[in-house]
Amino acid sequence: KTAYEIYQCDWSSDVCSSDLLSVNGADPAGNTDPTPESVQFAVPENITSRSAKWTTLKSSSYIGGDYITTRTKGASVRVPADNYRDLRLLASTGPKYGMVQLIFPSGKPITIDLYRKKTTRHDIIVIQDRFSQLRTGGVTIKVISADKPVILDGLLAH
Repeated sequence: KTAYEIYQCDWSSDVCSSDLLSVNGADPAGNTDPTPESVQFAVPENITSRSAKWTTLKSSSYIGGDYITTRTKGASVRVPADNYRDLRLLASTGPKYGMVQLIFPSGKPITIDLYRKKTTRHDIIVIQDRFSQLRTGGVTIKVISADKPVILDGLLAH
């Protein structure tokens, strides 16, 4: 027998920065494990845009059932985020893909080249890890290449 609980946090507050899954097992006599397992996790934010420079395409294999794509240099999308260290971009990468720049309210922009030798539809690009400097404010993702596809699915900021 297994019991589990999921504790959801308010992502807009400083109370916690992720969700917690706790699992506790019990034997047939009802004796429970005194040290249940737990793991913290976070769910990426679905990237959406209403701008004419981006096209939204539906696909059940993407976060929120869709992704956005463009070939337009200068196209940008803003993703809300606050009080985060760990930052990861979910995007398609491969030999034909372009480049984006992540722009923050303060600090230098970070350029991400989506070029890879092999195509990966659901690549997770680690921009900064949980030991990085704390950032506040949203992230603007701007396309800096021309005539090369950029496909964005999600952004994890926690």
